[in-house]
Amino acid sequence: MFICVMKIGNFINLFYIQLVLDCIPLGILFFYFLFIQYDFLGISYTFDFVLRSHYKAFILIFISWFTISGTTKLYRVYRQTGIVEVYRRLVYQIFVFGIVIFAISGLKTHNLYSNQIGFRFLVCLLFITFSTRFFLFLMFKLYRNYGGNYINSVFVDTNHNTPIFEEILTRRKDYGYRIVKNYFEYESFDIDEFENYLMNQNIQNVYLSMDGTFPKDTIKKIDYICEKNHITLNYIPSSSYVKETFLRLDYYETFPILNYKYFPLDSMHNQVIKRSFDVVISLLVIIGVFSWLFPLIMLVIYIDSGRPIFFLQKRSGYKGEDFYCYKFRTMVINKHSDIKHTVKGDSRITKLGVLLRKTSIDELPQFFNVLKGDMSLVGPRPHMIVQNEYYSDIINRYNLRHYVKPGITGLAQIKGYRGEINSNIDMERRITADVFYIKNWSFSLDLVIMFKTLYKMIVGDKNAI
Repeated sequence: MFICVMKIGNFINLFYIQLVLDCIPLGILFFYFLFIQYDFLGISYTFDFVLRSHYKAFILIFISWFTISGTTKLYRVYRQTGIVEVYRRLVYQIFVFGIVIFAISGLKTHNLYSNQIGFRFLVCLLFITFSTRFFLFLMFKLYRNYGGNYINSVFVDTNHNTPIFEEILTRRKDYGYRIVKNYFEYESFDIDEFENYLMNQNIQNVYLSMDGTFPKDTIKKIDYICEKNHITLNYIPSSSYVKETFLRLDYYETFPILNYKYFPLDSMHNQVIKRSFDVVISLLVIIGVFSWLFPLIMLVIYIDSGRPIFFLQKRSGYKGEDFYCYKFRTMVINKHSDIKHTVKGDSRITKLGVLLRKTSIDELPQFFNVLKGDMSLVGPRPHMIVQNEYYSDIINRYNLRHYVKPGITGLAQIKGYRGEINSNIDMERRITADVFYIKNWSFSLDLVIMFKTLYKMIVGDKNAI
């Protein structure tokens, strides 16, 4: 059993393991106590009859469980999260979920559960979830103690707290952090060698000591390198009394560590919500709209300018990985399509292409990108490879936009930051909007952006070219 857990630990996120181990007993207990309820009342039943009678309640309890878990932070478990904190959240989860169970039961014409059976249901659920979490906690603790599921880490600079924290990570092998190198001496520090080492040794974490000996310009370069290569940069404070509340504060035992990179979509809970919404909406649009709209668009494009109908362009996506972005072709075939951005009055745009771009209809094939997982409905627009290479070096925080999947539409687009790029300021405005979106994501913000995008598609966008 232990070997099996070790093998799957590298491939399955702890979030999904917990979720599955919660949902399976939740479903089994739901029906088991329903059968007890029916037996107590002396009502004959079959599984099919029970399922047809209570399927709505069955669906509702799963939705309620997952929704409540977002508030209780039930699945937001990090390596340094203690078992006491895990159990505290679980008790809170069961308490709130119990209120929902009794509410659902009371609203039905015939009670879902009696008060006694409902209470027994919750006690059994609490016991099982307590047990599975203890098992997971123990297995991952042993797994990391034996050298598995580790994260390669590097220390940069030093202050009086650095050796204390280093000792904690070395002693607490169950945290799963492997310190592979220290850069304590600025005199021997080479920024190019540092970046190469991060890439070649698969470094995932960099711990930078605050108020050390490294100059500010070097620290900025380190910050940029970590951001560009999607490596988590953490700060070791020089004092245990931390005032920088704009940083996320994590504790390893009683030692505080500041994590600079934390955004709403770092949460697995929010990722599941966003991805589920992407899949559902994409399927509805593809099945309900594309089945009749696509043949019409393809026909008029063919009549207007012939083949090909679609245009595939390589663009940078999540964590800087390249993918092919799908669009309806709006330009004549040309050799500059991958290196020259569109300008007003661009002679490459076809007559029909002007209309398709003005209404953003040319972007509709990207719903297939969303379904594949390359893109999201809402997010920073994906840029051409040459644009990424150019602007990532001259615009601060440019690479933050790759911390989330690119979108069919985004905050920058509804703010009017689209169309021709006449200067670096035009791009900076887009990046500012993208970074704001990443730092302040919410499901409601996605809905607002989508509705405003739909409005602009109907009335037209004067900035679209």
